[in-house]
Amino acid sequence: PVGLLFSRVPKIQAKRGLFETSCVSLKKADREDDRVQREIEEGCGEFVDIGGLSLGEALGQIDSLGINILIEMNGYTQHARPELVAHSSAPLRISFLGFAHSLMSPFVDFMVTDSTATPTDLWRSPERAMLFPFTFYLTNHASSFHASHLSSPSSLPHVTKTQVGLREGSFVFASFNQPFKITPELFDVWMRILVLVPDSQLWLLKLNEGEEAEEHLRLRARSLGVEDWRLFFTGSAALEDHIGYKSAADLMLDGVVFNGHSTVADTLWAGVPVLTIAGTRMAARTCTSLLQGVHYGQGTMNHLTVARDLSDYQRIAVRLGLCPSCMSRLRRKLVHSRLSSPLFDTERWVGDWERGLKMAWEIRGGGGG
Repeated sequence: PVGLLFSRVPKIQAKRGLFETSCVSLKKADREDDRVQREIEEGCGEFVDIGGLSLGEALGQIDSLGINILIEMNGYTQHARPELVAHSSAPLRISFLGFAHSLMSPFVDFMVTDSTATPTDLWRSPERAMLFPFTFYLTNHASSFHASHLSSPSSLPHVTKTQVGLREGSFVFASFNQPFKITPELFDVWMRILVLVPDSQLWLLKLNEGEEAEEHLRLRARSLGVEDWRLFFTGSAALEDHIGYKSAADLMLDGVVFNGHSTVADTLWAGVPVLTIAGTRMAARTCTSLLQGVHYGQGTMNHLTVARDLSDYQRIAVRLGLCPSCMSRLRRKLVHSRLSSPLFDTERWVGDWERGLKMAWEIRGGGGG
């Protein structure tokens, strides 16, 4: 998802003309006709693929680009190569987006975040913070091939509950995160919410370990008095369809130890409000940052779905589940605010990004052009 979110940035930067952007791919595209990689290649000045190269060969390719600012976008995730950052000759190195935490590395100068995702009283990182004014999170939904068809408020909801397989007329809570983000304590709260909101359902995804997870979650739900039909499991949908499918839900229930990130952005773009808790780590506060970005400037709307703790989380979910008019107002406001919000304004984000890069370069003492 990082490539998909980033894909328009090189083209916007080329149009603005303040930076020359070179892009480095750590692995080959999954398909020869990969539209995401093609868009990135078309937008950047140079594009190199170092998948399969040794450390020395990869560094040679990167250093040949004459990079002043190296942006590391993988962190310690799959296919990451943090050793390239450690050995790079780039005078300024910045960690961004792909890993919602400090790399705790002396080789990284700045980490991109914002004051909601990482308040100053929670900052415990060797890197300096490059703070965005609204949300650090980057999206591409308004122009992307897989999401732009949902831009108009009249296009939402894109599908009905029955089209997905849910019960029409039921209130649908959803967790579109991967099952590993569901803790036992959180799942029990979800079951209490279902008990307190009659005829409601919980929509869960079967991704990666989800096949086994379904059996265990159903067993736990039965032990808490929740009928089988109230848990609804589906697999993943095609990239072009999955955001539209999310619009059949009424309220997304976010994970509290590790939030949804691109999943939350997709859900908000589908016009579905998201309930979360502002935790104590960046990975547990990213959803709050996204809500700040999509609801910014609209009073306390974002705080309506940011809970203080699990008890408050349960209270808010039940209140919204039992109040159709409250839910309708909240959803209508979200659907109409998306296009004017900082979260979904990629060009505005790029402007903030470039200002941040220039400030980081000056602070680092890079000098030159």
